[in-house]
Amino acid sequence: MPEDAAPAETQPESPQINILDPVYQEEIDLKLTRGQALFVYNFLEANIQPRGMAMVEFSYDMMKRFQLALEPVSEPQVAVETAEVVEETKETFVSKKTADGTTVFENNVAIKELMEE
Repeated sequence: MPEDAAPAETQPESPQINILDPVYQEEIDLKLTRGQALFVYNFLEANIQPRGMAMVEFSYDMMKRFQLALEPVSEPQVAVETAEVVEETKETFVSKKTADGTTVFENNVAIKELMEE
């Protein structure tokens, strides 16, 4: 049987998808665990082989998005301010006349001392 007459094997063709088509440029929300995202990122990093400028741009954008999503989670920055606590006291100043007739102003501590005498 000649080679030309051999029946062609029918293999199902994989559908051709143009990922640069505007239909496929729409952003979607997809939730992955950090481990799943890291797995996909590492797989793509090892195997992606873009051909052509459009595919290079597409690949770069995708890898950049994975990198942003996989950045280490930092603890929230908490600003700690230290303050010196100063005991607040109210001082009351009073005046008293001395024996020679001069006015002397004293605070409440001095008056307490006078009262204790």
